Amino acid sequence: MQTSSDTIADFTRARFPELANVDLAVSNAGQDGSDRQYFRVRAGSTDKNRSIVVMRYGSERVENEAFVPITEFLEETDVACPSLLSHQAEERLVWLQDLGTHDLS
Repeated sequence: MQTSSDTIADFTRARFPELANVDLAVSNAGQDGSDRQYFRVRAGSTDKNRSIVVMRYGSERVENEAFVPITEFLEETDVACPSLLSHQAEERLVWLQDLGTHDLS
């Protein structure tokens, strides 16, 4: 399951109409794993640009299907976690709040 930067940018523009005419820079957002890929999407060309994380998940791991419902549950119970911005189940894409570039593992 390899996804191109252009594909992620196109899906992001379609999901967030306010980004339709904005330059988007897509980069790898760290370690992939468990049949998931992570991308960082930066909108704009300044230091104050908007940044979100896009997760593309595959069908190989059954726990990937539980990611969105678990994240929604955590948000509803006020557990600190990246906010779920959008989910497109057909394309297996999830847009999340970007918490930065420091890897805590």
